[in-house]
Amino acid sequence: MTMITLPEKSDAIRLRDFFVESAYTEEGLKKSLGQSTPPEEGGVQAMLHRTRTTDVASALARLFLIGVDVEKDLADSVLPSWLIELCLENGLMDHAEELYHANIVLVPVADFLIASDAFRVLGTDEASEFVLPASTHSANYLRQLIIPNKVDSALDMGTGCGIHALFMSKNSPRVVASDISERATRFAEFNAVLNGCDNIECVTGDRFEAVENQTFDLIVSNPPFVLGPDDEFTYRDNKLELDEFCRQLIVEASGYLNKGGFVQMLCESVEFDGESWPDKMQAWTKDTGCDTWLLHAPPLRPANYVAVRLSDIRGESVVEQATYDRWLNFFTERNVTGIHPALITLRKRDGSNWIHIHDLASQLTDDAGDAILRGIAAIDFLQEHQEDTKLMGAVLELSPFLTLEQQFSRKDDYWQPEKAVLAMTDGMPMEAEIDMPIMAFLNQIDGNRSVKECVARFAEAASADEKKIADDFMPIVRMFVARGFLRAA
Repeated sequence: MTMITLPEKSDAIRLRDFFVESAYTEEGLKKSLGQSTPPEEGGVQAMLHRTRTTDVASALARLFLIGVDVEKDLADSVLPSWLIELCLENGLMDHAEELYHANIVLVPVADFLIASDAFRVLGTDEASEFVLPASTHSANYLRQLIIPNKVDSALDMGTGCGIHALFMSKNSPRVVASDISERATRFAEFNAVLNGCDNIECVTGDRFEAVENQTFDLIVSNPPFVLGPDDEFTYRDNKLELDEFCRQLIVEASGYLNKGGFVQMLCESVEFDGESWPDKMQAWTKDTGCDTWLLHAPPLRPANYVAVRLSDIRGESVVEQATYDRWLNFFTERNVTGIHPALITLRKRDGSNWIHIHDLASQLTDDAGDAILRGIAAIDFLQEHQEDTKLMGAVLELSPFLTLEQQFSRKDDYWQPEKAVLAMTDGMPMEAEIDMPIMAFLNQIDGNRSVKECVARFAEAASADEKKIADDFMPIVRMFVARGFLRAA
């Protein structure tokens, strides 16, 4: 497996500028190819069809995105000689007989160009050190959730190709990108140079050993959290039993965090028969000295999880039955009933720490780092207003990201309101179906009245007992604050 080398800074700038000027960008590739990511299963032929013309854009896309060989004569006729020489010199490309082939995949993400291993590495003896492309779901999922605070120092632990270090470099003068794989560290280093990010330092080591005695304001990690019996890929697998690696990582990470700082880590954890998963998360985080805000995706049954994980590298639909059986038996023998995907956000803070689980019903719709900060602020507010009497005195307002969709039904030639759905538009999908009384109560909340005043006005309008209205609506108010529908005025 060819190890890429670092170009001179001037060569890296020239290389990146050429790709951008050739429309090798998210926008440009989506316009010409319909996508800016490597092809999934069954998608190669369509992308080859769209790049059948003899021009610069097609040659670049075939080499560095689709990952197919390009005839030497064709490439030499459309690509500048300096580009080919630079790519050959730095190991980005090789040639065999009359063909060029790329050793990297180059994916545009926002303003960055991000290199990783070519997919041809998979299936070889060197596949264990394969560095994933920046187009993977988990990489972009975490990218959308990174808190956008300006911080003095940040750490991308398990950096892979360095995608998160690149994005954090916009908000921090010092970013450390660390990985156990020397190959991953080299790609992260290459991508920092390619994108002109002089504030990224790349180091190699297991977990936190390369940053011993250092602390950070923000730590993000997309670690090898996959649960299974194999130890095949460095980017995916770890040697500890089930989710023990993630548990240890959470405990360790808090020790490298400055006060007021955040850890954000993707993880998958198991639920055993008869076990409470929320209690398990409480046990994981209780000694970290941190508040815990968990973004929890719907859990998977072991059979579904095995099918997903064994086909997620390039979307292969056919998995060997023996491999499937071995993985599923691994979970069955350990009495695993569910696998819970989650983003764990820790905030280091003195005092009595809290834990909150925010259930995610559907996919993210946009960047949601700010939404996580608002979620943490909401739980802080509820912790400060645990007594109903105190919450009754608070002044709330509707979130500016809250929308209402009202549905009607027809009865006796008249349309009458039937139900309404509240939804958030801040990138963090959250919905709740409400009835007309709740909608009427929400109409009382205007950012000026206290909750107590809203209850009194509603009770008067409904000719109802004020105490009963308070008893009925206070749990709803708390839930709506936690979900982000309501906030302190």
